[in-house]
Amino acid sequence: MTLTQRIESLLAGYRLVSGPRDARVEAMRFPPLVRLFRELAQANDWLPPPQETFAIFVAHRLGLNGDLSSAIRGRACRAYISLVVQFHALAVLKERYPMVLWDDVLDLKHGVDLLVIAADGTVAGLALMCPTDTSLRQAERKRRNGDGVPFAVRELVVKERGYMAGEYWLYAPSVLIEATEAALAEQRARAAR
Repeated sequence: MTLTQRIESLLAGYRLVSGPRDARVEAMRFPPLVRLFRELAQANDWLPPPQETFAIFVAHRLGLNGDLSSAIRGRACRAYISLVVQFHALAVLKERYPMVLWDDVLDLKHGVDLLVIAADGTVAGLALMCPTDTSLRQAERKRRNGDGVPFAVRELVVKERGYMAGEYWLYAPSVLIEATEAALAEQRARAAR
């Protein structure tokens, strides 16, 4: 069983939970969540942790308890969904390409969730989004920051109820590979010019 299949099988049994919102928590600066997710996944044999485990881990890292802790867990639960989508995409692409990077700095500064390096050394990026107003607004803000990256980037919005593992909407592997190949071809064309 491939890592992608193991992830999909595990996610099929996970349930999504939500939590309260608090304006103070929404305005808070959180630690890099990609880094925290990777840390937990690595400790879990490179499989995604349950959503509530991740939320408690984030709240613990922030060192906050009391009246804001449930809102912190709620915000972490909402972020978790995008992280799972990105993590699944990472696994799919690692099965095809020699190097795929998932880095919080690339995401925060340039809006690039995954950086793919093909066997010939060509580099391309993917910007992955959930079809929510918040996700699309954040993507627009990051897109402005990402202008001028020295490689082609493809933006993808995950299709509602398209390719699913349990309650999770994921990118179909064929969609990820097609978008990556298009970005790599665009980058090769740029390099040829």
